Amino acid sequence: MNGLSFKASTESVSCGVVASNDISFEGTLRRITSASFVDDAPRPTSTYSYLDPGEWALIKNLKPHLQAVKSKCTTMNGILQQLENLGHAPAGNVNGLTVELFDFQRQAIGWALERERQGGFERFLWTKLLFKSSVTVLDTVSDTLKQKPLQLYYSPILDIFIKEAPADSRGDLIAAQMGMGKTIISLLLVLMNPAPLFPASGTVVAGYDTPYWPRTTPFSEESSKKRGSIFSRGTLVVCNVSLVGQWVDEAKSKLKDPGLVYSYYGSTRKRDPTILAKNAIVVTTYAVLASDMKYHGKKSNDPNYCAPCEQIRWWRIICDESHTIRNASTVNFKALNRLTAANKWCVTGTLMNTTPNDSKSQLAFIGVNRLDRMFYLFANSMKAFFNNTSTRKRKKIY
Repeated sequence: MNGLSFKASTESVSCGVVASNDISFEGTLRRITSASFVDDAPRPTSTYSYLDPGEWALIKNLKPHLQAVKSKCTTMNGILQQLENLGHAPAGNVNGLTVELFDFQRQAIGWALERERQGGFERFLWTKLLFKSSVTVLDTVSDTLKQKPLQLYYSPILDIFIKEAPADSRGDLIAAQMGMGKTIISLLLVLMNPAPLFPASGTVVAGYDTPYWPRTTPFSEESSKKRGSIFSRGTLVVCNVSLVGQWVDEAKSKLKDPGLVYSYYGSTRKRDPTILAKNAIVVTTYAVLASDMKYHGKKSNDPNYCAPCEQIRWWRIICDESHTIRNASTVNFKALNRLTAANKWCVTGTLMNTTPNDSKSQLAFIGVNRLDRMFYLFANSMKAFFNNTSTRKRKKIY
């Protein structure tokens, strides 16, 4: 990892870590603690039978490292410094761009590609516990009772157990200030992680489900069966009206093939999902999505009316200036949240305008589950912090 690291915010060599490409349970702790691991780990004892050998060795050998980190995390600044990412594996050469990339942009796209190819945030929240016990289930094919190994997942952050595997949501949230190249990162995702060749864009296949394409679940019994029925290997970019022209111009200037970009906004737009589905990049606005869902939905005489973008199962959706949807009760958020995609991204320079609650609907869109519990756990601390102007009392709340 030589040459990848950035200078820590405190200019201290004991703060922050250079991230690896390992997002497993062990890899996550490795990054946070910068710990070393032994290869010849002893097998777990019966007392710790829910751990596999690698995880048992990890916990056994990390104690001194964890204690050292704990001593540095007595303040909020200390915690943030330990979690600081001082570098990431960079992406390789990129074809299709007219500009040269900075090193930090190569590292950013390397991180973003992981979130799409290996899975996103849910993998950091849950670890699978292994049990020797099993449960009896009915095999609907043979109509007989069979033994099935018991699966259990635990989240130390939420402090809860679940029996079903957590959702493998892909995508994430990019919060970077203006001028850092958020648009370039978005374009790099399009170029470097294209959708599978099958099914082709424009294909209509109801209920198609693979590890790459999610199955569409209607919001209610009255929801249109057209929702998510047309596949698109393309990317839908959603932004504010004031920025849509700027986004299109910047994309066309930085792509060697400007024909990849298709604009879908304005009163003369063609509301045809089969046309939209066959474009590599479709740029639209939050207002257009809301209008197609609400205004044109009321005008339509079709009882199964479904907005054009909602009929498409996108490979990727990128919400630019995603703080626009910070209020989940708005029609903009409701229209956006009805869209289906294999990869979802929120991109913003101002994730929180007033309180951490501004991030809740954005996290909900990209697929973070159990947000009510997550925010409930920290609600009192967050409320006390943002309602308190005393620096001394704020430090105490930290």
